Amino acid sequence: MKKVIFFDFDGTLASTFEIVSKAFEVVEDVYMKRKFNAYDWERISGPNEEGIINRLVPNKDDAKRAFADYVRDYRKLHNLYLKDFIPGIRELLISLKSKGYKIFVLTGRSEETLKISLEMLDGYKYFDGFYRGSTEGMVKDKVMLSAFKEHGFNKDEVVYVGDTKEDIIQCKSIGVDIVSVVYDNFASHPNFEELNPGRIAHSVKEVEDIILKL
Repeated sequence: MKKVIFFDFDGTLASTFEIVSKAFEVVEDVYMKRKFNAYDWERISGPNEEGIINRLVPNKDDAKRAFADYVRDYRKLHNLYLKDFIPGIRELLISLKSKGYKIFVLTGRSEETLKISLEMLDGYKYFDGFYRGSTEGMVKDKVMLSAFKEHGFNKDEVVYVGDTKEDIIQCKSIGVDIVSVVYDNFASHPNFEELNPGRIAHSVKEVEDIILKL
């Protein structure tokens, strides 16, 4: 039986594409002088927002200012574009806590924007701890292993809940079970059943149903 759950944030706990896209507009308009394209997104996959900006804005001073502007706009836009968790998430977290699970956030997000969202969504009360991304790239596997040592967790007690192909790959690389969610943007997950068979949650309710069977 699982005792510990690590949740991704974007696309898993909250539908954040719109607010992140809007907050990045100042980076595009002021510091890049153009809009992101498909090649940009391919280049920046992995790091947190600060790391993304560092890759797209070569001048270090400009990159520092761009990240500060991004965080400013993220806070300013929050009440407009991210008013709550995905419907059903609060109830899910309350239910899992009532069953004795320890619940953590493990996200690729920056510390600054995760803090803003948790404060504005009154989300701190649901979690036992928080782990964030790196400016250098995707490090969820390393962060999770470090968290296991910190808390004395056995990987067999743990399940991760996330929404990307990379989440599946990183969890499988360290032998951690994962529930893959597709309720925020199903079209972006065409091959999840092949990658993580039998552990795909099409609704928030299915997340708990799958976890309880593990």
